[in-house]
Amino acid sequence: MKIGFITLGCDKNTVDSERYLAQLADRGAVPTDDLDDAEIIVVNTCGFIDAAKKESLDAIVQAGALKRDGACQAVVAVGCMVQRHKGELEEALPEVDLFLGSSEMDRLLPELESRGLIGEQPVVHPGVRLFTGDSPHIRYLKVSEGCDHGCAFCAIPLMRGKHRSFALDEVVREAQLLEAQGAREVNLVAQDLAHYGRDRRDGFTLPELLESVNFTQNRFHRWDVWRHTLRVVDFAPKDLVVRLAALLHDVAKPRCAAPKEGAPGEHTFYDHEKVGAALTIEILQRLKFPRREIERVALLVAEHNWYFRPEWNDATVRRVLARVGPAELPALWSLRRADLKARGRLVEEGLANQAEAEARFQREIDRAAALKISDLAISGEDVMRELGIGPGREVGQLLARLLERVIDDPDLNTPEKLFRLLAEVRQIPSTGNPQ
Repeated sequence: MKIGFITLGCDKNTVDSERYLAQLADRGAVPTDDLDDAEIIVVNTCGFIDAAKKESLDAIVQAGALKRDGACQAVVAVGCMVQRHKGELEEALPEVDLFLGSSEMDRLLPELESRGLIGEQPVVHPGVRLFTGDSPHIRYLKVSEGCDHGCAFCAIPLMRGKHRSFALDEVVREAQLLEAQGAREVNLVAQDLAHYGRDRRDGFTLPELLESVNFTQNRFHRWDVWRHTLRVVDFAPKDLVVRLAALLHDVAKPRCAAPKEGAPGEHTFYDHEKVGAALTIEILQRLKFPRREIERVALLVAEHNWYFRPEWNDATVRRVLARVGPAELPALWSLRRADLKARGRLVEEGLANQAEAEARFQREIDRAAALKISDLAISGEDVMRELGIGPGREVGQLLARLLERVIDDPDLNTPEKLFRLLAEVRQIPSTGNPQ
């Protein structure tokens, strides 16, 4: 049985049609773009405004004509307009074999099966959706259905019902299937996208981000914290860790805000990067991200906000390098550049400073200075043998103190000089491991 679809209205209807088409193909139906050749025609209607209703009615009438004069055996009208005006449509359009509103689509297969139009047993499943557009690399992913707002001018709650968020694991699975089908751009759609997750109690929500909506910043930023955050995500490269850091880099700003003296309406956000890193760990643990990804994202959030000063000495640069690690530096630079581009003010000046920082740090990396304990010219075994001590916490503390000295003066990183320093650093309380 050949089946043709006419999809009208928004991208959410496109998603629905692709899903219905996959279900029908699962029962042996063969999709066709040639309506003259279709034996079943499904019209997915839109009922949002009068022009959309007229377009839907015209499409149904067109399908009815093909049933009268062509190969079509059945016309099915579904979707929003049917949901709202089903009784009137049934009376006005007797040529339509089946009317199903948006809330009745679970009846599509049983109704067509009872009419002998589709098979009873599924064939090989083609996936949750079958693509029906012209650009397979661009797809739409619906994450929720319905709307809770009772706007007087809008009939969406009447047609689609109350807001219901789809489970996150289902959304992720569908996104993965779309990627497997060739999608390179997946656009999230819903009647109320910003409401996603509010109705669920599975822990997969980010209520912390709501605090940033309409939260004003200062003269360095054109937009509030929320809109700035969205822009940073847009400017960030398509790397999961960097994108997560972009989403969460300013999550603590509302909690760290203080009125800026002499600047009414502006705020300062001292230590928001430190508080934000702790919040990031809490959020990503709640969302069940892998430990290594949590650590990387939290590091980027913690390090995104410092300002490079040309007068920094080499030791200061090496200390930052030791704290971040050369391997994470490209991700940090990507986040910082996205953050600067998203400010909307003093962007060129900020990017020039960032470029100067990147060049300075690269020169230090090229010098191959010791930045972690494993880079030292002596090992833990060397320390134990030199001092006649056994394995234990003291060995790690001594190596950390030696590294602090080497970061200040890379020329000390020779076995002879480090052995001479051992006795001295053994008498000094540790200031912590710079790693």
